[in-house]
Amino acid sequence: MNDSEITNAADWMRVYFGHVRGVHRVCAQLLEEIPAAWSSLYRQFQGWRSRVASDDFSVVDGLIFLQQPAGLRDPEMLLRLFHFMAEHGLKLSTTTEYKVEQALPALAATPPRGAELWLYLQETLVQPHAADALRAMNALRLLALLLPELKGIEALVVRDFYHRYTVDEHSFLAIRKPASSERIEIGMGPALAELQSELEQPELLYLALLLHDSGKAGPPGDNHVEGSLQLTDSCTERLDLDPLDRETVRFLVANHLEMSAAMRRDVFDPVNVKSFAEKVGAPERLKMLCLLTYADIKAVNPEAMTPWKADNLWQLYIGCANYLSRSGR
Repeated sequence: MNDSEITNAADWMRVYFGHVRGVHRVCAQLLEEIPAAWSSLYRQFQGWRSRVASDDFSVVDGLIFLQQPAGLRDPEMLLRLFHFMAEHGLKLSTTTEYKVEQALPALAATPPRGAELWLYLQETLVQPHAADALRAMNALRLLALLLPELKGIEALVVRDFYHRYTVDEHSFLAIRKPASSERIEIGMGPALAELQSELEQPELLYLALLLHDSGKAGPPGDNHVEGSLQLTDSCTERLDLDPLDRETVRFLVANHLEMSAAMRRDVFDPVNVKSFAEKVGAPERLKMLCLLTYADIKAVNPEAMTPWKADNLWQLYIGCANYLSRSGR
């Protein structure tokens, strides 16, 4: 963003957070590269992680290096790099980040798209450290190149007392929540986190989480859900998703605030349960929307998901799941 594009305080905040992220990334790299400061236990842990090296990548002290630096000219290799990062929870070395940045101009000329891009993206999204890989892709300007729908929310600040994070960081935190190992002990039956393991296509949930607030880049006062839906349609079409999968992602984005609204009413009221369950229509969508709602609220700020809200969410989910089961859906 140049000076002529800065027209208000929100623009200045985006510039500020962009610079702060850059400084933080450089400082983190420098700290990672000071082995004398590491404890013996940390060294043992990093040594264990070094054994996950592949034919394409080597790992030294928890940092990923390229076996063949010229290989990043191949977009497939670049996508495999971040899949490797998401799978193992490793960081890129400074040298590897530099090679990625060098490869971006050629990639921008002919960016991967369609089913091939979605194949690699979905495999990355379901990995345990997907949020960290996406955050690194965002810092290196790769994510917006692959998914231009996300460019508008990069370092975007929501100016209220409730949202603690920029919109892009909120989305990365939301993706981390359903995939994390934390267990939420509320209500009867399986915890909310266990629903994630039951999903048939968890990658669709994660794609929806990436896109659910993309419309916040629109003019202030606009309905961000409508903006997010337009960008979602553009993204899923370019990724060449199956029509049914497109509709699932669209449903999740369109309704990502609806379960929160239903929670503010009586979650034990049969009329409320019936109305919301019929709006959702299918058990699989209910699971995904429940996880999305939990992740979305939790990623707003650390205190946003109170035990009371968590219990209400769980009770609403159980009530709707029972209704859909009884109605044979």
